[in-house]
Amino acid sequence: MIQTQGMVVTAAIGSDINCGMRLHVVDVRVEDFLAQRDKFVELMKGDDLLGTRDVMMTAATSRAMFNDGIPGWLEQISKTLRGSVTRSNFAQLWQEIDALGETLRDRVHFLGSMAGNVRWAPSELIPVAGLVRDGDLGTIGGGKDFVEIQEVVEIRNPHLAYRSNLKVG
Repeated sequence: MIQTQGMVVTAAIGSDINCGMRLHVVDVRVEDFLAQRDKFVELMKGDDLLGTRDVMMTAATSRAMFNDGIPGWLEQISKTLRGSVTRSNFAQLWQEIDALGETLRDRVHFLGSMAGNVRWAPSELIPVAGLVRDGDLGTIGGGKDFVEIQEVVEIRNPHLAYRSNLKVG
């Protein structure tokens, strides 16, 4: 048992603290996906399970992530692209923040920040200057976390399907 006052030790709660779910909609036929399945699995294993991608950011970017959540991280990382982040589609990321006129707040709980404060961050992730590499940032986690691929075969709520850009097939 760990007793604290004024702070939370996430490792004492479990590694799934702040886990969440995200829906990515891709317009790919099942046959086309299955033809590339092995390549997809290998990329997912390396990038999202083993932390082999190189997510590098400046100290200012890391601080913005802890203080301002997704918008702060995105604004700062866009200024100084390094590592695997250079392959990101920033137009798409910014579009997701304001997709279909909705704010990100409608799609991501508390903008991914939950009243964050840099003082609660691990010291190695918030240096005064320099670069930060977080091997877990952007992974799906560990333990019982997973990636699920689905095919839409029926729409029961057309309004919700439209908002999520889902269609049969």
